[in-house]
Amino acid sequence: MLLFYVDESGSTGMPTTDRRSHYDLFSLAAVGIMDSSRSALAQDMEGLKQQTFKDSYHPHEWAPTEIKARYLWMVHEALGGKKPHPELPAPYALLLDRQEFNHLLFRIEKVFAKFRPTVFAAIVDKRAFDAAHPGASVLGAAYSSLYQSVALTLENVYGGASAAFVADQQDEHERYFASGAMRDVLAARPARGKYRPDFNLLLDKPLWIDSRLSTWDREIIQLADLAAFATRAWASAGRPPEDRHFLWSAIAPFLASDWRTGTGVRGAGLTIIPEPAGFPEL
Repeated sequence: MLLFYVDESGSTGMPTTDRRSHYDLFSLAAVGIMDSSRSALAQDMEGLKQQTFKDSYHPHEWAPTEIKARYLWMVHEALGGKKPHPELPAPYALLLDRQEFNHLLFRIEKVFAKFRPTVFAAIVDKRAFDAAHPGASVLGAAYSSLYQSVALTLENVYGGASAAFVADQQDEHERYFASGAMRDVLAARPARGKYRPDFNLLLDKPLWIDSRLSTWDREIIQLADLAAFATRAWASAGRPPEDRHFLWSAIAPFLASDWRTGTGVRGAGLTIIPEPAGFPEL
């Protein structure tokens, strides 16, 4: 069985200004591994944090040393000469040294290279989506796109293997699934286009974890946060992000290829909703 760990970057709400920016985009990423890799991957992530944060790492106080893409960006900004962001957790002060920061990025890159996860991301251009589908759910569009891409890949690449999405507790996400709206969106999906995804291969809703208790899963979900942040940056810039802290070079090789051809990630590992006339460079 495959486990797809899910996290987001950006908000589902509409931007409050008329100026277009990265705030127009919402990204939902899923990082998939075989269930047999779950313990080893989680333990590698714990070891990575022990090496990085040293005496500041305490498993029972997980949040201060959580690996979040936003914190990596804050460290990058501080190393560039800006004042450290007030939201940066105290243990991250150890990374306000270029060599230590590069060591952490290298360790994360090694995790991706070792476990070779399958990565999907659905990025919603909120203004364009609302113009095409007034009042429709941004979250629903992103989730249904992931469900379709993953289901088609399970059927045609993994021989009909089963999978489940695993997500941290998020009230907005849980309410959406509990309302039945996601069921309705997925029911309408198979009627569209030539290919009919078999959604039976996926559990009907994510497994919501409690990060205080699910110690292995909370470690793995950190990779989904990194993927969501990087793919949102890619869509915003229209090209792969160059700064190393985005970890694009570590994530991009594992974006799922189009199951029909085995090449290209457009519409598979990377989907933009609605699809733009000019797809960003890869």
